[in-house]
Amino acid sequence: DPRQSPGQRSMRAADGAADTLVVSGAAGRGVIVNGTYELVPSDNDLDPPCFRHTERPTVLMRYGADKRWWVAGAVSKDVGKQDGGWAQTRPVQKGTLPHEAGVWSVLKGDGTWEVQDLVAIIAFRRADYDAQAAASWQEALTMLREKPALEVSGASGARAPFINGTYILASTSEVGKPPAFRKLGDRDTWLYYATGGIWMMGSTEHKDARDTVGWARSAHVIPGALPMSAIQWEVSEGAGVWAVQPLTFEAKSPQEVGAHAAGAWRKAFSEEGLPWPGKPGESPDGTAAWAAIVGVWASKWNDRAFSSCRKAGLDHSAISMAVLCQPVVAASYAFVIHTTNPSTGNDQELYAEVVRGLGETLVGNYAGRALSFCALKADLTQLTVKSYPSKSVGLFVDSPTLIFRSDSNAEDLEGFAGAGLFDSNIMGEGAAEWHLNYSSDPLVCDEAFRTRVLRQVAEVGCCIEAALGAPQDIE
Repeated sequence: DPRQSPGQRSMRAADGAADTLVVSGAAGRGVIVNGTYELVPSDNDLDPPCFRHTERPTVLMRYGADKRWWVAGAVSKDVGKQDGGWAQTRPVQKGTLPHEAGVWSVLKGDGTWEVQDLVAIIAFRRADYDAQAAASWQEALTMLREKPALEVSGASGARAPFINGTYILASTSEVGKPPAFRKLGDRDTWLYYATGGIWMMGSTEHKDARDTVGWARSAHVIPGALPMSAIQWEVSEGAGVWAVQPLTFEAKSPQEVGAHAAGAWRKAFSEEGLPWPGKPGESPDGTAAWAAIVGVWASKWNDRAFSSCRKAGLDHSAISMAVLCQPVVAASYAFVIHTTNPSTGNDQELYAEVVRGLGETLVGNYAGRALSFCALKADLTQLTVKSYPSKSVGLFVDSPTLIFRSDSNAEDLEGFAGAGLFDSNIMGEGAAEWHLNYSSDPLVCDEAFRTRVLRQVAEVGCCIEAALGAPQDIE
């Protein structure tokens, strides 16, 4: 079969008497036939051998009275050689073993038999099986090094969003063991080789246990066979119901995945009305934007974030980092508003902080105080300055640009804000740092200017709270 992987083709019968059979390739109703069978011990060496399915003990492979090999339920064997089951060979001479019997036919739903040329049986000695399986997985893993991504498509219905997408070979895939693939953009969705020799799409929990629980499953494949080798895929419809769907798998190189990601990135920028910086590697702004994104993602591992998360009892390995892309204006001042005073809980009063330049010095890990004030929402002329600014540095840009900020699952948690733990990066050269001189800052030395600006900031907070109908935290 040209769809078989090198690992699948390398599985060959071991020398000596076989006591283990692996069946793959049966489709339709015949998928029950696929799997591993082990020799059933017998006291009579003159009887034809009988093999039992390791995952479905009531399924046997045995030689019938009509000289055909059958895969049937155990009851069929126990009621006096009454032939019947899910798969059969043509009549063969006694002494011909299942893997030597040629083409198999599989029972269809209408009760007729269909020849299925892709049904394959490979025989082993159990003692050699594990070693050969490890060698096959190693060969498959070697092949995946060049194209470590699988693009999955073809799923439809409610489960389609969980199934379709790009899956990346996990760095934890071990030599000589089945590889696992994690879905790009969803760290809890995996494509993995489950108990019973089937590929599954499911959660991290089920992947770790190699459970046959998930959203999609393949027909049985032998060790070394990658997901695209499965003759059939089924998608869960819930309540234990599975439906055959035409899933397709395309192996892709990192370069191909990158090109696809660049297209998705450009589409996302367009849909959000953000200026497109260009493709990384082809545009200076695109390269700078990608470097900024990678820098935010990598800040998950900075000393400050690692130590703080550990102190807060967070599992650092479970932190997922998304990157928020936002436009930046060339601001003279930036502010944060709490429309309910966070210190007193007074919902009739707002609290705000203002800094020179961009807001990163306010929300990031920059030393010093902002100018802070309170205002009665019913009368914005009642302004009270609570502190004057002491931040020594302001951040400024000459023209509108883009900023890339952390948006992880380790921020804004109950009892753990996480503010300033991770990096924020402005595209390109970033913002210029100016040492501030408050003696010439009108926000400090010009009372009329200060009152006008602070009142406008307070008006913004009141308008947004009124529009959204609840207290707000506004940047």
